[in-house]
Amino acid sequence: MGISKNDILLDVGANIGIYTLLNYRKAKLVVSIEPELYNFEVLKRNVDANNISNVVLVNKAVGSKKGLVGMNTTGGSARVEGEGSIEMTTLDNIIDELNVKPTVMKMDIEGYEAEALRGFSNGLNYVRKIVMEVHSPSLLEEVKMILAKYGFSVKDISKPNYFIVMKNILWHMRTFLSLERKYGFFTTKAVIKHILMREPNPIASANEGSGQYIIMAVK
Repeated sequence: MGISKNDILLDVGANIGIYTLLNYRKAKLVVSIEPELYNFEVLKRNVDANNISNVVLVNKAVGSKKGLVGMNTTGGSARVEGEGSIEMTTLDNIIDELNVKPTVMKMDIEGYEAEALRGFSNGLNYVRKIVMEVHSPSLLEEVKMILAKYGFSVKDISKPNYFIVMKNILWHMRTFLSLERKYGFFTTKAVIKHILMREPNPIASANEGSGQYIIMAVK
């Protein structure tokens, strides 16, 4: 992503902190935002265990306005207000409260990308580069239109979706292990064969049938 020591990184949809942990040494400051409570607690433990001082943690959902949303903890995405609700705010409110001007951003929030960008009209003036996972073709076009208004050019950088697979495994570890045991570790064996024996890729590209895209937006 090309993060430098003067960059302020927004990790929006930080999950348990993999991206944060990989990049905190490169940046001046990382703001890691994760709404789901279990993921947030693991994220906090990971940051504390590594004695990281330049990471700020935010346990909120982000959208186009303030409010409450219910969390679907099995998949990480938000639904309409209900049981297990959590505070939703905007990215502009977060950076105003922290008094920071982010310069780079990673976003993966399970289909809420456009709503989050609408609540980031001020902050997008400071950001120079974004890496984002987008979850449908129609949402991709919507995101492109929003970003174009702020001078971003958007490129689809979707590759074989190891990142998506690993993210889903981490979110559903118990289910994954149960299915792997049931089916003789089919997925694990296929990936190992691909790596060691250069057999055909067992994982489809991110935009091949899945409707998921990884994009990079730069000014």
